[in-house]
Amino acid sequence: MTHFFEHGYALLIGVNENDTQKLSLPAAEKDVDALYKVLSNPKRCGYRAGNIKLLKGDDATRAGILKGLKWLKERLNEDAADNATVWFFFSGHGAKEGKGKTTSYHLIPKDFDQEIGLASAIRAQEVAVAVAKMKPGRLIAVLDCCHAEGMNIKGDVEFFAEALPPSAFEAIFDSESKEGHQKNLEALQQGTGRAVLSSSSASESSFVRSDRKMSVFTYHLIEALTGYASVNDKATEVLVSDVMSYMTRIVPETVKRDYGCAQTPQYQISGNFPLALLAGGNGIQKGENLPHPLEVSGDEPSREKDVFIDQKGDGAIAVGDHSIAVGKGGVMIGGNATNVRINTGNQIS
Repeated sequence: MTHFFEHGYALLIGVNENDTQKLSLPAAEKDVDALYKVLSNPKRCGYRAGNIKLLKGDDATRAGILKGLKWLKERLNEDAADNATVWFFFSGHGAKEGKGKTTSYHLIPKDFDQEIGLASAIRAQEVAVAVAKMKPGRLIAVLDCCHAEGMNIKGDVEFFAEALPPSAFEAIFDSESKEGHQKNLEALQQGTGRAVLSSSSASESSFVRSDRKMSVFTYHLIEALTGYASVNDKATEVLVSDVMSYMTRIVPETVKRDYGCAQTPQYQISGNFPLALLAGGNGIQKGENLPHPLEVSGDEPSREKDVFIDQKGDGAIAVGDHSIAVGKGGVMIGGNATNVRINTGNQIS
């Protein structure tokens, strides 16, 4: 039986290219592609593919990211549920400006203009406020910034030397803090809340795996979503508390082993809530081997019940799972094309 993580939405941003060439980060594209794959697969996290927006390359500009936030808001406005889950994931460069109380953090888009400076970036506070105003029941912001392979940046853009801390997105906790500790207790009981996870502390870099497939941080995040973080063999969902615990333990171990350096994920959390289905809602049985994080069986992402699957020939129409229409005017509704004979004309199965 196919399960879906209903009311789950994700905006995944990977700034792999940059108009300022030395800011390009090829691993960022690999990060978002792999995360999209595991989130959208019904055998893993079970998000509807139509509820995930992927921004990379030319789509990851300042205007593109702001448009993505608008898309996210529109999807939530269409959802009448009060327990919607929202992901905001950013893999790319972050930047810091100022000190102390005047410190501000920025996300660097594809069209960052070195001459204009941070005015061409996006303030992290602006993004956090925009997402918080959407008022989803559950919200997680994940920031994989300060990539080690981009740390040859010096001189006039040396403000890229620090990662974005969870405090860069503290605005998403503002509404909860105003209502005090009782609000947090209610969130814990109702499975709602807020979480921010950053790939490293301020003085550290975010390393790419030794096989260059993607960042260490995002790889282990996908591991967590695949079941490696689960502490309950009866669990059918991935809890944010399990993910945070796993990430702060496994990422430092991997980076220390492979590079002899420190990388310690930082997080802030209020409440405990599910982020996704675990193994398509079936969970991982005791003694069962965990699947490889990047080898997702059935690579096709989740689809809506009735969609156009394939069509061949002029005017061919196909509606329903695995339907195929072949030939001029061919029509098929439902069924499997391997089980029926279709030439041209109308065929209903």
